[in-house]
Amino acid sequence: MRNSRKVARDNTVKYRWRVLQLLPGSDRPSYADLRVDVLERADGELMLRYQGQAVDFQEGEPSSSSLWGATNPISFGPEPQPIVSDTTNGHLNGGQRALLDTLEPTNEE
Repeated sequence: MRNSRKVARDNTVKYRWRVLQLLPGSDRPSYADLRVDVLERADGELMLRYQGQAVDFQEGEPSSSSLWGATNPISFGPEPQPIVSDTTNGHLNGGQRALLDTLEPTNEE
């Protein structure tokens, strides 16, 4: 299978959720903004070609936008802690009401 891809400024191409980092060649240090062919063999092995010549590459780290398919959970910060309260739905229970009544000053004249 043969697919044409435009090389990004960081010298990478994306192919099927994978990031392929093109390595500098002896005649070309960068392939940025050029089109390369990604060839996938039946066994899944990939090859890159520019104007019919093989291009060396390595598989890079996936970008954040490609993490949708990742199996690792994404952390959004610390786990929320439950709020511990002695009140139920914002109301005092019987014991709390009795304690509050003993603490409130009475208006005896």
